Amino acid sequence: MKIASDRGRLAAVLVAAVVVGGCTGQPKPPVPEPAAPKAGEPTAAATKAVAPDRAKGDEILKAMSTLLAETQNFTFATDEVHKRSGANGQPVERKFSRELAVRRPDAVWFRSQGDREGQVWYADKKLTVVSDKNKTWAQAEVPATLDEAMDDIAARFDILMPMADLLYSSPWDAYMSAESTGGWMGVETIGGKQCHHIAYSQPVVDWELWIAEGAEALPCRLAIVYKNEPGPPRSDILFRDWNRAANSPADRFVAAIPQGYERIDIVERVPASEDASADTSASVPAAPAATATVTPTEPSQK
Repeated sequence: MKIASDRGRLAAVLVAAVVVGGCTGQPKPPVPEPAAPKAGEPTAAATKAVAPDRAKGDEILKAMSTLLAETQNFTFATDEVHKRSGANGQPVERKFSRELAVRRPDAVWFRSQGDREGQVWYADKKLTVVSDKNKTWAQAEVPATLDEAMDDIAARFDILMPMADLLYSSPWDAYMSAESTGGWMGVETIGGKQCHHIAYSQPVVDWELWIAEGAEALPCRLAIVYKNEPGPPRSDILFRDWNRAANSPADRFVAAIPQGYERIDIVERVPASEDASADTSASVPAAPAATATVTPTEPSQK
């Protein structure tokens, strides 16, 4: 998966919970629990009793990838459960729902509701993030296309992001690598639909997709375990309300900052290699990676 490759992991500011947000402490709308297995605890491919059919799994994933790649404007919604290891080592669970709109090749919008609340816009070479909890917003310059922007953000941030691969122009290329093993596991019912279950394992991540049978081969569910991270982190996402004929209005992708929200800077990761001393023979331990800030431009407030 590109989201867990050596190229870096996609920042949550683009297609996950708002990076400047968090639990709002206010009553939230209920978020449906994903179907069995237990939400947030997907079964790794290696533990399955059924031997995976690699050829069939690849065929199903390629069909989904082709369908999404051919769709220029689409919307969908998700119900999500994410488990991470907190600062004290205790598990932290976040549940939220999300609405998304995508306009290839250069625009994305989403709104999160639940344990994380806020909006994100990507358009016109800008990434704009609004946190309703903190009443803050931030903005950064990014490349002109969605593929390039996601790669750029992956290099600048270090946040686990489970859903990014579906938004690339070729989900197949984003998901698969030479190290991928696994395949088709069978057919299961997800959200009342018959879905092909495929499961793959890679050195740092195990992931599973349930993809609807038939011509509309769209994701029904995604489950991921990040094997090398403390915890390990787990994500379980149910997909619903797919619309491949969406005609999102142009202003859907125009950032709208609520009146009174405070502008903040986005903190970037600087690679440790750029921060290390030129004198490699010194016995002083290397300093932690430095950080830099992006000075955002000012969109109109509403």
